Amino acid sequence: MGNRVKGRAKPKSQKAASSSSMGSKRKLSRMGKKQKSNHSGLDATFINRSATLRKLGITLKDFQRLCILKGVYPREPRGR
Repeated sequence: MGNRVKGRAKPKSQKAASSSSMGSKRKLSRMGKKQKSNHSGLDATFINRSATLRKLGITLKDFQRLCILKGVYPREPRGR
């Protein structure tokens, strides 16, 4: 019936072998569950300038000074 030799361990399935070395996100996409858009990466963590000003409770001029002092140059991520 089968071509397996007696006494040898049964080989693992191809699915288990291919997914064991992957990261969790890649494994989810491989198993049929796609990652939702804007739920990972830079798009998920990005906060635009007006939302940042509201959260910090400062003026635009203060925000620009703060960015210069911290050495941060805010810009929108690619594809947004």
